[in-house]
Amino acid sequence: KNFFDPPDSPIPAYKLNQFGAAVGGPVELPKYSGKNRTFFFVDYQGTRIRTGQTFLATVAPAPWKAGDFSGFNTIFDPDTNPRQPFPGNRIPASRFDPVAAKLLQWMPNPNTAGSISPAGVSRNYLTNPIEPNNTDQGDVRVDHKIANSDSIFARFSMSDQTLTPPSPIPPPLSGAAFSSGDWLNHTRTAVVS
Repeated sequence: KNFFDPPDSPIPAYKLNQFGAAVGGPVELPKYSGKNRTFFFVDYQGTRIRTGQTFLATVAPAPWKAGDFSGFNTIFDPDTNPRQPFPGNRIPASRFDPVAAKLLQWMPNPNTAGSISPAGVSRNYLTNPIEPNNTDQGDVRVDHKIANSDSIFARFSMSDQTLTPPSPIPPPLSGAAFSSGDWLNHTRTAVVS
């Protein structure tokens, strides 16, 4: 269990499913028998991992989303000259940018106390999103014995991994996190010797 997880909450999920198959043997075709000469090997492995992550993020408290910053450092009205504080340290809703007001509706409310000081708040939103990690990999190999002292083989290997790290704040605001989105790893290797 992560240090930041609440003691009364269950341990974040961890699930690992690993599966696959392998088959190999001599190459047998209608007019060709590869017994003792030509062999094949094919394998596949799939891995599905689901890991619960622990994030301690900072979100705006509900009064802040309504423009109420009373009890915190003074908020000045940028439209005044000389600068004047907003009355009661409250920004009127009429001064909110319409896009910002829409974004604030999607921001979750704090779910833990976090740190509070006159300068603001921090670490007041705890979440345990699931991080999916999907991997598919496989190989195909053919060995052929040309003569007692000569042989050749060919191998093709592939691996596809999709990792989707979650963000500390749920969608649609999660796009602001550097680590959010899909990480793709597609590897192909071919060898002839």
